[in-house]
Amino acid sequence: MLPEYEDELNKFHSFSIDSVIVLNGNFYVGCVQTTEDMLNIGFDVNTRVNDKIFYNIIGDWVNSKFDGSLMMRPVFGDKLLTSTTKPEANISETEVYLYPNPVKTTLNINIKSKKTNNSLNMSIINIEGKLIYSSLINNSKIIDFTDYSEGVYFLKFTDKNSSFSETKKIIKVN
Repeated sequence: MLPEYEDELNKFHSFSIDSVIVLNGNFYVGCVQTTEDMLNIGFDVNTRVNDKIFYNIIGDWVNSKFDGSLMMRPVFGDKLLTSTTKPEANISETEVYLYPNPVKTTLNINIKSKKTNNSLNMSIINIEGKLIYSSLINNSKIIDFTDYSEGVYFLKFTDKNSSFSETKKIIKVN
């Protein structure tokens, strides 16, 4: 792949892989600097995972000494909607907010709804598709993620009559 750039600050760029790649075990995401131009990659100082960031300048892989995380993440599945606004057809009376994402210890869930009864069924599903937790949420909930393994989780929210359904992805880091 050749380098591609965005013309503005605070923009993300996606690279698509045309063929299916089956992953087993650990995998690594990275880039190779092929020119002397600046390599502009975002750095999140709020999420410290520098023990998982490595660089190689002279042939040896060295662990990063900078506290934070690179803003370079793999995306699995269908093409993402990259707009910051929802399409008109999907405007809902219910909004689900999750933070922080990635989560280390506790995940905060807030539900904003124009309906008088805004309770939702919530399911947490791991990357293998297994249901690992379910609960009813009224307005907000805090979930302890301390004992969860590092990885990707999906939170599915539905109302009683299935008129609302939304799935959110979160990443658990240690």
